[in-house]
Amino acid sequence: MLISDLKEDTINYIYFFIEKNYFLNKHIKGDYFMKKFTVFLILLLPVFYYSCSDNSSSSPIIPNVKVESSTIRVGCEIEKICTEAASFMIMVYRNQPLPTPACPVIIHNTSAKKITVDYGSTPCISELDSTRKSGKYEINYYTNVSADSIAGKITFSNFQVFRSNNPTDTMFIQFSGDDDVAGMRIDSAAYRLYIKANNNFNRNNNTNGNTDISYTGTVNIGNLAISTDDVFSLLGTGTLINSGISYTYNIYDPNNPMIIYGNCKYAQSGLIRLTTGGKDVIINYYPNNGNCDPIITITKDNVTVTVNLSTEF
Repeated sequence: MLISDLKEDTINYIYFFIEKNYFLNKHIKGDYFMKKFTVFLILLLPVFYYSCSDNSSSSPIIPNVKVESSTIRVGCEIEKICTEAASFMIMVYRNQPLPTPACPVIIHNTSAKKITVDYGSTPCISELDSTRKSGKYEINYYTNVSADSIAGKITFSNFQVFRSNNPTDTMFIQFSGDDDVAGMRIDSAAYRLYIKANNNFNRNNNTNGNTDISYTGTVNIGNLAISTDDVFSLLGTGTLINSGISYTYNIYDPNNPMIIYGNCKYAQSGLIRLTTGGKDVIINYYPNNGNCDPIITITKDNVTVTVNLSTEF
């Protein structure tokens, strides 16, 4: 039955009820009863009317974006590892000393052509991007005589990224696999980049997944002596499987590439499209005008939800 039909039927029933009671009560209690009864029903009419009103203009249902949020968090971690490694390789290629923070400890073995980024067995908060981590990753790099290109492979050893910097929060993702980073020098301040991320990941809540994503882009290196002012601009496409759901992962818009700063854990702008089952979900890293923060928006089923990535895993 249509809502409009229901409204009409309700109104007709009320008029019928009034008329019936009029004849039943006219000779029993007189017109005084009828007047009061009619006023009562007239006052009641709006209640019937609005209770049967069309609710099509009500607020939209907020979609569940939990899996999409944790999927983006995984991509965020991998992109940060790979861009950080690229910065370290460029510094080595350009004969610059590597950073010397207390966390992580960065060791450059020149004879083995290996950079070790070690957070130790006890988690510490990185002085480079303010993220709590443990374990280590290594970059085995390759050089050419002119130092106009970079190339290296990233491998992991018990490398864990924790959800938050709160030491009581024990939730983490552990990464394994290997990532390839390569690039060609454009000029004294920029390189073209290619990144191939092949990772498995496991959370300590027994969920897991893997990535196979290719990135292209550029990095402007700023001051050669430091890595935290490097600015990366990336596009990318591939597959990210998270908790049994396979997504096509696509940084798709040349006008809105992913922008990652060396001193910030999270991308500060960029659009990502996740696709599964023929349905697209759009992630926007720019809801706060490019601030270094974990706030993104996720648009799913034509509804946009604001998400804090620092609470997602």
